[in-house]
Amino acid sequence: LATFLLGVGTGSLVLDARMNASQSEYYAWYVADDWKVSDRLTLNIGLRYGLDLPLTERYNRMNVFDPNAASPLAGPAGLPQLTGGLVFMGVNGRGRRLVDVDRNGWAPRIGFAYHLARKTVLRGGVGILRRYLPRADSGQRGGDRAGGGSA
Repeated sequence: LATFLLGVGTGSLVLDARMNASQSEYYAWYVADDWKVSDRLTLNIGLRYGLDLPLTERYNRMNVFDPNAASPLAGPAGLPQLTGGLVFMGVNGRGRRLVDVDRNGWAPRIGFAYHLARKTVLRGGVGILRRYLPRADSGQRGGDRAGGGSA
């Protein structure tokens, strides 16, 4: 679109997912313990940690638009201050990952069970839930990482 508006440059776009050699890894652990406070009250305390490593591409063919990169059209268009262009991940000092690694994957949980009557137990719990980045084959980039639900 930019080349059309400037009247310079030409190009084409070919999407071929068969040539994609991307990967994204996810590691997690969870520990929990039950604590019987009284005959009627039991607490469950847990801690989960998840590390979602963002997308990489084996041959550094993944690119993104960088609005601060020097534009290849600046010279032909006669606009020396023109910026914006595609940059390849893993090339010219850029990292290989699409986004930075978020190492703040702590997600504490606490639950309870309270014996109200002979056949009645009240149960509940709260916790921090995280939505992790979509997998490499989804064709999406990650967005908001905190919150409940699925990605």
